[in-house]
Amino acid sequence: EVSAYRIRPAVREAPPAAERAAPGPAPAEARPSAALKPSLAALEEALLEEESSELPEYLGIEAALAGVAEPAREPAEGPRRVAWKKRLPYGSLPLEGPLFRLSADGGLLVVVLADGVALALDAAGERVARERVETPAALLPRTLGTVAAIWCGGRMLVVQPEAGWVRTVPLGEAPVRYVDCSEDCGLFCALDQAGTLRALAGDGTLLWQKTVKGEPTGLQVSPEGKTILVAGGDGRFRYYDAEGRLVRKIRFGGTDQHRVLGLGEGFSVFAGPEGKLTVLDAEGDQMWSRTLFGNITGLELAGWTLAVYGGAGACAVVDPREDSVWEFGPPPGLVRVRKPAGRDPLLVHAAGNAVTVFKGYRRKLEVLWRYNCSGEVVLLDADWLGRAVAALADQKIYRIETTKPV
Repeated sequence: EVSAYRIRPAVREAPPAAERAAPGPAPAEARPSAALKPSLAALEEALLEEESSELPEYLGIEAALAGVAEPAREPAEGPRRVAWKKRLPYGSLPLEGPLFRLSADGGLLVVVLADGVALALDAAGERVARERVETPAALLPRTLGTVAAIWCGGRMLVVQPEAGWVRTVPLGEAPVRYVDCSEDCGLFCALDQAGTLRALAGDGTLLWQKTVKGEPTGLQVSPEGKTILVAGGDGRFRYYDAEGRLVRKIRFGGTDQHRVLGLGEGFSVFAGPEGKLTVLDAEGDQMWSRTLFGNITGLELAGWTLAVYGGAGACAVVDPREDSVWEFGPPPGLVRVRKPAGRDPLLVHAAGNAVTVFKGYRRKLEVLWRYNCSGEVVLLDADWLGRAVAALADQKIYRIETTKPV
């Protein structure tokens, strides 16, 4: 089932995260990721690269969802292939969702395993970083670029594979309740249980700190680190600039409860009751609002393009500037929705052992490709162009990609 509101093609797109300015050289205390503990050597041997293989023939949509191998006409874009597979040691599966991430450009996959090992793999499947972590809680930033940060209790483990280094950023002695960072990991913000908000530079230097009124319930940092948004238990949302000055304080009218979903440069996104999505501009005024599905569970940002997720696999692509909405109701399973520039959205779907990529909207979904893994797919992610898909199935990490633009 697929439905759509008024559709207007989005023509303006923010540059991919990989094209943004990279952070400067590693600080003196940064240590190369190659300096690994000898006890981890066995893990490298256990990560075995398997043979590459071409994807099977393209399937019609009914066959793709039913798992029946019926031949169909091959699209003009060309074949897809499994770039590589990596077998994980038994009992070392990645932790849930947010700790299995593919970067926006598809060049970096970061995985945090249940035994406390964090791996960073490049597009060719080569290990570019590996570290032991304790009590991992989140992988930041929300839109992964060329730098990744793993929140480990009172510290951040920052990995920049291109520069070949790993550094640790302490977050302070008080227990941290919320943490977020800019896309280049040049600014970290941590909010502790006492309501103290700290801003740290990329090397861990304390820039400023202040006490936030009201019991905090959320923290967001904009991609470029220009704005910090703190959600309070009193229903107020407080906006700070990069120097810690309070710029704006807002509160939604009535008794409706809202929660912050995302913070971009010049806008913020909130979920209201009964699946209502609201976007505020840089001045705190409402610029767009619409009811999507009954329960909004998550959001991904790529510039002004919003990938919105709900219960039972419901998802949508929204561009509030163009007043465009593509809303989908895919079959049960794992799902990621992507919006390449100037093209219709792509729906990346996994159910059972099958990974399928669809294009189109409304009821005009078309299968681009489908691949059967050797077991049930339990984790799924995709780059923002929909060219590369990472999946975990049967103790193996798969990278499946198209050889031509979608």
